[in-house]
Amino acid sequence: ADFVIDVSAYWIRECDIDGWRLDVADEISHSFWKRFRREIKAVKPEALIVGEIWHFAGDFLEGDEWDSVMNYPFRDGVRELILVAQGTALDGVDLYGEKRLPLLLRELAKIPEIYWIRLQYCYPEEITDELIQVIREEEKICHYLDIPIQHASDAVLKRMGRRTDQKRLREIIEKLRREIPDIALRTTLISGFPGETQEDHEELYRFVNAMEFDRLGVFAYSMEEDTPAALLPDQIPQEMKEERRDELMELQQEIAFERAEAMVGRILEVMIEGKVADEAVYVGRTYMDSPNVDGLIFVHTGKELLSGDFLKVRVTKAQEYDLIGEVYDESAK
Repeated sequence: ADFVIDVSAYWIRECDIDGWRLDVADEISHSFWKRFRREIKAVKPEALIVGEIWHFAGDFLEGDEWDSVMNYPFRDGVRELILVAQGTALDGVDLYGEKRLPLLLRELAKIPEIYWIRLQYCYPEEITDELIQVIREEEKICHYLDIPIQHASDAVLKRMGRRTDQKRLREIIEKLRREIPDIALRTTLISGFPGETQEDHEELYRFVNAMEFDRLGVFAYSMEEDTPAALLPDQIPQEMKEERRDELMELQQEIAFERAEAMVGRILEVMIEGKVADEAVYVGRTYMDSPNVDGLIFVHTGKELLSGDFLKVRVTKAQEYDLIGEVYDESAK
């Protein structure tokens, strides 16, 4: 089509069509997508709507449009696609009554411009054998999974309304590491949830020590009005919540530093994100690192690199959460 509307990942701020302007500030929902498409087509019937809203667009795009979505270079220079939602592994359940994330991943992996696909916020109890198989088989899907477990005490998990327990958490973590040996697992925890006892906290501490997550963050529980948790009895004092958080983070720091040291000598594929000013050092990430939340790798080289380049790097040193390395293969992708 001669007229293309490129829809951004989650928001449409403004759309100007031959002087006719559609101003919206709504987060895209199923009903919003239908209204947006109807109004666009009313003023520009030949418009081709493409973008990243696969979850909603699939029901409404027509033959040629869907083909264009799958082949359209939706952003010049984009090399990594991150899928994140409030329960990413449940993609498709609301529209189709079944999980369709594995199918979505297979289709996204066909897009030639995308080099990495990363999954975040997948509840462990929703991770299926089919999803594990897709992650293992599709080269573009990073061997990285963000699984928010929140806690490991069965009593606390029940109070949180989580549909899992520690036994099942251990089983899925063991399965992921067995089926994908080099997988990097990230998780987030909450300390001081209402009713959390010292015994619950110590159980969580032992769990973290045993599981040795590659990446882990801990947040002190924060009461929010009009939520079920805010009405629970036995609210924990702020000072105690923070003390428990700090204990867990100190433990994880030891684990993370040891894991970083274990990377020394390994050869990793790195995506370059920028350059250190006035130094022959570039900043990048490995498949184990999601932007803004995980670590970095600093690559020493006299070679000129560009953001978005991929190259092989030998890790020469660990520096707390970050790595330092040198170019192993001069050819950049």
